[in-house]
Parts: sequence; C-alpha cells; structure tokens
Amino acid sequence: MERFQIMSKGWILLPLLLLAACVSPEEHMAMETAQRQADMQECQRLGFQVGTTELGNCVLKLRQIRATEEQASAIQAATPPFPYYDRWGRPYWY
Repeated sequence: MERFQIMSKGWILLPLLLLAACVSPEEHMAMETAQRQADMQECQRLGFQVGTTELGNCVLKLRQIRATEEQASAIQAATPPFPYYDRWGRPYWY
C-alpha cells in the first residue's frame, strides 16, 4: 500500500516537473538577449570599444567558452560513475 502511495505521488509530480522545465520562445529569446548584453558589458569593461571588430571577437570568444563549458558538463553528466573496488576485488559505487 505504501509503495502505491509513493508511486501515485510520483505521477502527480512528474507533469509538474516537466512543465517547470519548459521555456517559451519569448523567454528563450529574452534569456539570449540578456546574455548577449552581459557579454557586451563584460567586453566593454575589459576595454574594447563599441563598434569595433575586437569587441565582436571578444563576444564570440565568450560564447565559445560558454559552449565549451556546457559541452564538458554534459559529457560529465552522461559519464557513468567510476567503480571502486573493495579488498576482495568486487566493484562498488558511492
């Protein structure tokens, strides 16, 4: 009976979690615009002038760094944990 109650609560929470993960196109565009503005401000803070090629290169470099970090975190999340071995050679995971 207790197992059924836990499962029924899980089925109630699952759609709510899926809805919370959804982002509308307008929200996605607003997030991209905010990130672009933050990148521009960071490059200007570093001394690049508005309207120059160097500012554009700086913004592109920041986007490249962010994409590389996201890719590395996705790879790490997809990698299974490394097993540890006890003194008899049997694998176990923490």
